[in-house]
Amino acid sequence: GIHLTDWTAFLATVVLLLSLGLLTRTSGQVSLAHVSFMAIGVAGFSHLAVDHRWPWGAALIVAGLIAVPIGALLSIPAIRLSDLYLALTTFGFGILLQYMFYNENYMFGDLGLGVAVPTPYLSWLDVSSPNGYYYLVLAITLVVTLAVVAINFSRLGRLLRALGDSATALATSGTSVNVTRVLVFALSAFLAAVAGVLGAASIGQVSGDSYQPITSLVFFTLI
Repeated sequence: GIHLTDWTAFLATVVLLLSLGLLTRTSGQVSLAHVSFMAIGVAGFSHLAVDHRWPWGAALIVAGLIAVPIGALLSIPAIRLSDLYLALTTFGFGILLQYMFYNENYMFGDLGLGVAVPTPYLSWLDVSSPNGYYYLVLAITLVVTLAVVAINFSRLGRLLRALGDSATALATSGTSVNVTRVLVFALSAFLAAVAGVLGAASIGQVSGDSYQPITSLVFFTLI
């Protein structure tokens, strides 16, 4: 019914919380920038899918990949800063992005009108309607959930849990702690950007006002 968009947004939030949980609960890192990763993913997707007419799936993956180097860059302060100062740094990044880049043409536009975020179109499957798109997002959410569960049971998952327990002990075992940090920040940023696109496409038009940095604190508190 009228709440179908809310349920679709709920599924997108599940993907976001999975990405943040991988970073925060599993590896013990701190990030208050996940809403900013969502904004980056949505802006990148819109320009690819609408302006350059990329296929929906390809634009979704590349939008996630756009956030990867930014997530890796944010992992650098995690090498030397404690949790409190890392939280302040990542939150500061979100504030910086909002005030300096949200109103640029390569993000949400200088007029504040926002960007269009379309749903996919397939001639052989109804995924453009609210019902069809909900089931598509549900399928993607299940795939992401299984992928995160698989990561937790893999060698990377064991390294991330060890990083959360004691970075010093992990370093003494011969593992590169810094590489592990970069990997989890990059992977988490990718999933957060994908979550942003999935949620925005259920609405169709979003602006920078939908991605306030303070919301990252709410998600972090939930996790």
